[in-house]
Amino acid sequence: MKTAKLTIRLLREFSVQHPELGVSELARRLVLDKATIHRLLRSLCEEGIIEQNLATKRYRLGLAILDLAASRLQALGFVELAAGEMRSLREEVGESVGLHVRDGRDMVCVHYNEASHPLTVRFTLGERSPVHVTATGLISLAEMSAQDSASVVEEAARAYPAFPAPDINDFSEKLAKVRQEQLSVADQSYQKGVRGIAVPIRDGDGSLVATLSIVAPASRLSTVELLKHRSVLTETARRIGRKIPVGMEVLAANAVQTS
Repeated sequence: MKTAKLTIRLLREFSVQHPELGVSELARRLVLDKATIHRLLRSLCEEGIIEQNLATKRYRLGLAILDLAASRLQALGFVELAAGEMRSLREEVGESVGLHVRDGRDMVCVHYNEASHPLTVRFTLGERSPVHVTATGLISLAEMSAQDSASVVEEAARAYPAFPAPDINDFSEKLAKVRQEQLSVADQSYQKGVRGIAVPIRDGDGSLVATLSIVAPASRLSTVELLKHRSVLTETARRIGRKIPVGMEVLAANAVQTS
């Protein structure tokens, strides 16, 4: 069991921001000796889960990880249910559209439709982003109790030092507003030059199962202009929600692990 946990921790160190890591860096990040890191990497390389870049001698996720991700995403039946609605939304608003679910401290992109503009916001399937500074994350946090949301934010702030925990009183007021309006706005809080709005997707019981967002370059759309898409975004989320069976197991908030 200890080896399994160490392996999972090691795999989670690889991300869009850090696609390749060396032995020394992994040892430092995980606070483990290099011999242990070498042993874990060797086992993962044998299975194709990890591979070594011979040019840099660093390690990266192997192609076999795609099989696991594809299998998990296929199990997310609601992605297929949402795909058509998301395409229509993208065509109507002309901006990139994303579908995210929460996995602990992260929001994970499980589907997207990018705008066709030369200058656009691009998603990466399986990309993780901190829950406390993204429009999608604020929707998820607003569903929690104050104690639970504070715990998740604290964990996210530790994992993403560039995004420290916000003032608890100000943040509580922000979440209360999100909860009341069923809408969140992120104005360059995570990525400079990017604005986004997000709404919840709920099943027939009203349970949150995912978030739907529209994002755009700040140079093209102001927050006021972006909010003009609120109605169509909300209605699209409702249409997707009506297609989702109540209690669909794969919609559990922390069930997706694609990176």
